[in-house]
Amino acid sequence: MYLGGNGFYWKVVPHGSGPWAFELRRAEGGIRLWETMPGESYHAFDGSYGGLWRRLGRPPQALVGVGFSTQGDYKGFPYTFLDGILDPRVAFMREGMEEAARPGGLLGELGYMGGGAAGHELDRADERLGTPKHAIVVGRAVVEDPSYQPVNEERYDHTWPAAREDIIRSDLTFFETPNGVRCSRSAR
Repeated sequence: MYLGGNGFYWKVVPHGSGPWAFELRRAEGGIRLWETMPGESYHAFDGSYGGLWRRLGRPPQALVGVGFSTQGDYKGFPYTFLDGILDPRVAFMREGMEEAARPGGLLGELGYMGGGAAGHELDRADERLGTPKHAIVVGRAVVEDPSYQPVNEERYDHTWPAAREDIIRSDLTFFETPNGVRCSRSAR
């Protein structure tokens, strides 16, 4: 299971001879606290170009089913189970919580940061970016708070790329991999 949020956004490169260091070069645009200056977009460790995995042809949706798409204040929101939670492939997820794990039921109403399981940086499923077609979205947190906005790479011009509920959300996904491994994913 991948239980992080925004975990595969920037490319990092490990040190060539040991695990003690990783290098991050924030090439081009993305949500960041600082920007690279000319000549700083290539990693010193291996010479490869840095930046967003998405722009390097490896969006996180293709790896874990979801990818970073929106950010807002440090608030938390619950997930609502969708019809996908009833799919026989995810029966194991309902075990021990049959009463709540039904369409419309809530998950993650409490949390250490902001009072809910989904907050600050949200990841969503997007087949256009590689979420497997056989993935099941079992839960979703749609965030109405005005501080939550799409990340830069979601916008192509000054307008919103889609309806708010289509991009300002966090998805809980499930899918099987080619080797029969099951992959569940949530976002913080």
